[in-house]
Amino acid sequence: MAFKAYGTKGYNTGHQEVTASNSLDINQGDLVTITGGFVVKSGAGDLIDGVSVTDATFAADNQTVGQLGVNFTPIDPQETFRATADADLTAANVGQFFDIDGATNQLVDAATASDTTGQVKLIKFETARVGIYSIVNL
Repeated sequence: MAFKAYGTKGYNTGHQEVTASNSLDINQGDLVTITGGFVVKSGAGDLIDGVSVTDATFAADNQTVGQLGVNFTPIDPQETFRATADADLTAANVGQFFDIDGATNQLVDAATASDTTGQVKLIKFETARVGIYSIVNL
């Protein structure tokens, strides 16, 4: 799981359900984006709409036949998540913004560190690869 709830809110800020894209393999903690009316796993630079609370693999024809949905917690700026970076960070990176590395791994992409834009913000440094992040979509 890429993003694990941290702090007092957890995945408790309400849920939303939107039909899953075809062949989607999703797990609790995966970041999700709604595109074309269907949920996909968020990729680098995507607008992150929420965090999945669903563990499922959907059929290849889900969009037209099964039309089963993904439950997710919509983004809340007060919510924080423990996540892993793809390379070492330091305490000096606290307050910086990052993109995720793509829909497959959804690791924090250390090479995208920025003082102004990114999908997530490092709130607390824990180890060289693990930190507490908020989802900001800047």
